[in-house]
Amino acid sequence: MTNNNSVQNPATLDEVVSALNKNNALLEEVATWLKIIGHEKVKNLLASELGTPEKVLTYHLSDGKSTREVGAFCNIDFGTVAKYWRTWHKIGLMRPVPTRGGGDRYIKNFDLKDFGIEVTKIAPKQEKRDKSQIALKAPDEATVVLPDRGNIQ
Repeated sequence: MTNNNSVQNPATLDEVVSALNKNNALLEEVATWLKIIGHEKVKNLLASELGTPEKVLTYHLSDGKSTREVGAFCNIDFGTVAKYWRTWHKIGLMRPVPTRGGGDRYIKNFDLKDFGIEVTKIAPKQEKRDKSQIALKAPDEATVVLPDRGNIQ
């Protein structure tokens, strides 16, 4: 009786690296095609979900900032920002990132410039703010200045 079980030699490191490089190239090609196929659908979804300058700016600034930071810059309540984030996350426009405090912040999945959507600045409210609150720069600058934490672009 002959033994048909052949022992396969383990792959060399060069063979493994080569196989991984081929897989990466294939994944990049798939990602390219998905972007092409989905571009118009994402553009339409963004246009329907971000129907006001307030929502456009809120989405644009959602890059890891807190709801309070985004809300202060957009002149909206932080609860409204959180509501927008939950809605946009459910439909795939955002992804959560954990915070040190145990909650989540959200990051936009798409850059609005890639879809021809302009970001309009909203002038800050003319109200007094004490030093513990977020200070805003001029509305033509997309910078939020936080006490003792520096600038967030």
